[in-house]
Amino acid sequence: MSSKLWRVLAIGFIALIFSSGKLDESILIEDPLVSTNPIEQLNWVDSVFNNLTFDERLGQLFMVAAYSNQDQRHVDEITQLIQTENLGGLIFFQGGPDRQARLTNLYQAQSKTPLFIAMDAEWGISMRLDSVPDFPKAMTLGAVQDEKLIYAMGKEMA
Repeated sequence: MSSKLWRVLAIGFIALIFSSGKLDESILIEDPLVSTNPIEQLNWVDSVFNNLTFDERLGQLFMVAAYSNQDQRHVDEITQLIQTENLGGLIFFQGGPDRQARLTNLYQAQSKTPLFIAMDAEWGISMRLDSVPDFPKAMTLGAVQDEKLIYAMGKEMA
C-alpha cells in the first residue's frame, strides 16, 4: 500500500451535506441501495465484498482527509488514492456545501466501492463549511426549555 494512505487517517462523525437554498439536482447520483428490501441490500453488499481482492478489502478500512477548498492537485491526490488503494471513505474538513457535494460525486464515480462520507462537524456543519447558517451549539440547546424551538431548529437544519 502507498505511504500516502497512512499519512492522513481520520475518524469523525457522520454528517449530511446541507445547502442553504435550492438543491442543484445535477449533483445527485443514483443510490446503489435504493431498494428497501433488506435481503436485496445484503445481497448487493455481499456481491460487492466478494468481488474485492484482499488489498481492496484492506483499503476499505481507511478514510482520508478531503477538502473542498483546495486546488486541483489535492483533488488529483485524493482521486489517485481512491483508485489505487480502494479507500473506504473520506472525511471532509473545510470547504463549501456545493463544492463538497460535487467533489463527493466525483470521488464516488472514481471509486470501485461506494465511499463512506463523513465530516468532522461535532458542533455543526458551519464549523467546516462556508456559506451555511451557524446554529447554536449543544450546550446552548440543552438550556432551552421550549422543545418546539429545538424542533424548529432541527427542521431548519435539515
